[in-house]
Amino acid sequence: MSEENNIIEEAPQKEVKPTVEQNSFESDKKTNAGQGLGIAGFVLGLVALIISFIPCLGMYALVPGIIAIILTAIAFSQASKKNGAKGLIIAALVVSILGTAIATWQYYVLSTAANAFVEGIENYDEAFKDAMNDVEKDGVLDDSALNNINEEVDKYIADEDYDKLIDVYEQTIDKYVSKMQNLEEGDLASLGAGVAYVTQITAMSVKIATVVPKFNEAQMERFNNIDEKYKDIENK
Repeated sequence: MSEENNIIEEAPQKEVKPTVEQNSFESDKKTNAGQGLGIAGFVLGLVALIISFIPCLGMYALVPGIIAIILTAIAFSQASKKNGAKGLIIAALVVSILGTAIATWQYYVLSTAANAFVEGIENYDEAFKDAMNDVEKDGVLDDSALNNINEEVDKYIADEDYDKLIDVYEQTIDKYVSKMQNLEEGDLASLGAGVAYVTQITAMSVKIATVVPKFNEAQMERFNNIDEKYKDIENK
């Protein structure tokens, strides 16, 4: 009897091995690795996405968007190493990238518009300087040049030399027409000179009007033709 008890006591106990189902369950069990950073990245990414849709302010979403991408990338790395859940982290990454992309587009549009505005100001400044140089070169704003024309007009009126009077008037009209044609072709430098010529033409017209009744038929026809040329360019 004692021998049987010894045999029973000495019998090795069988080792209980985990089943395949148990191993599978333990390997599929997810940890919380990376979840904290994932939530932070999702919140920042959502903020970046909302801000990115605001006109003119959307480019400022770049800051939270980039931070969100960095946080979610770290969270994804942690989750991959420690078998953490990745659903929220992937969603955070998608939202962050989308918000950052829209913010980048807004930044590009605004920077392009700003550069175009600055370039336009610079071009306007150059055109204005060219216009002033053109006016100075033509001498139309020079008091002495204007006085010379007035003296010519007064002399021809006094001498009743209406043909030369009409010549001076026509020359001034032709210069004005030329400047306006250049302006239509995009030459902004002609604007200042054109305005100055209008001043000259107006002053001449007042004086010529006093002697128009003395024009002969040929002079009157010529004067009317010149006047029509001036009116045509003014009506454009």
